[in-house]
This record gives sequence, C-alpha cells and structure tokens, in this order.
Amino acid sequence: MLMDILTVFNSLKTYSYYAMGVLVPVLHLVFAGAVFLDSRQLAARGQRPVLLGGLVWALGTLLLGLPVLAFYWAAHHSSLRGGEPATR
Repeated sequence: MLMDILTVFNSLKTYSYYAMGVLVPVLHLVFAGAVFLDSRQLAARGQRPVLLGGLVWALGTLLLGLPVLAFYWAAHHSSLRGGEPATR
C-alpha cells in the first residue's frame, strides 16, 4: 500500500518537473514579449526606456525572468520612478 502511494507520488513529482520545464520558459517568453511591446508603446508616446533600450530589457527578462520584469516595472510604471508616471 505504502509503495503504491510512493510510486504515484514519484510519478507526479516527475511530471511536475517536466511541466515546470515547459511553463517557466513559456512565461519568460510571454513576459519578454510584454516588456518589448511596452517599451515600444513608451517610444510611441515620446518617452525613452530608462537605462537600457527596450530590446535589452526584453532580453534581460527573457534570460532572468521576474527580477528584471520587476526592475522594468519599477523604473517605468511605479511611483518610485519619480516625476510623472509613464502610464495614464
């Protein structure tokens, strides 16, 4: 009985590793695309991305994920940025 439960648990654990191996890269792609499109919208409004270009922000988000996305948001859309907010 216990061995059957452990076998099921191990197979679920293995499938969850495979799922994370697919979901995390897909989320990185989605976030990077969103950062790139947002930086294009900033440029269309006459604002430049802070510190780096939009493509560099997108590549950083693609490689490093949520930390870069959080810095991008703080630099462009947060009240921490000072001055007038980028979105209205």
